[in-house]
Amino acid sequence: PHTLVSVDVFPDCEEGQRFRVSLALESLPKDEYFYSSLADGVYLRAECQGTPEFVDQSQSLRYAMSRFQKQFAANVARFLPNDEGAVLSAMASGDKSRLSDEITDNYRAAGISHLLVVSGLHLSLVCGVFAARTGRLWRFRALASVLLVLFMMALTGFSPSVLRAGVGALILHLGSLFLLPADSLTSMGLAAVLISFQS
Repeated sequence: PHTLVSVDVFPDCEEGQRFRVSLALESLPKDEYFYSSLADGVYLRAECQGTPEFVDQSQSLRYAMSRFQKQFAANVARFLPNDEGAVLSAMASGDKSRLSDEITDNYRAAGISHLLVVSGLHLSLVCGVFAARTGRLWRFRALASVLLVLFMMALTGFSPSVLRAGVGALILHLGSLFLLPADSLTSMGLAAVLISFQS
């Protein structure tokens, strides 16, 4: 049978790396946290036996996009001064690891901290480039918008702000692609239903 084991701390590793390790499973101690642990779905305690052995790097889409996000942010920040590069990296890729506490506090005090993450605003601005429904290539632009939205959603790890805007943008551009008339209430209702499936 398969057992899910969660680890609070795993030092000297990066996201997406896979390890092989031997675990010794034992019953939970009958202390004041026993029933709380059972209520959380925790039934056993695991103890590592020996040193974990590195196996390989996961090639799943989630971790591949996470690695791409970090590399993209590093490339953006490389050619700009520290503060400007950190801000642009956060706005372009959602990677906030380079932001200093001072920058974050300043943006929060100004009431514009939402600009430091990839959000619906950024997604709408980027997709606006392809929004025109004129000329011979308007259908190609609608398809390009759909692909761009999917890419941005994956790049940010399907964060809630981008997911909300992305689902709405997908409905809009797919409707445009198939020559369907716009209906904002129906689109909003469908977007709400699709987003609720995530939970």
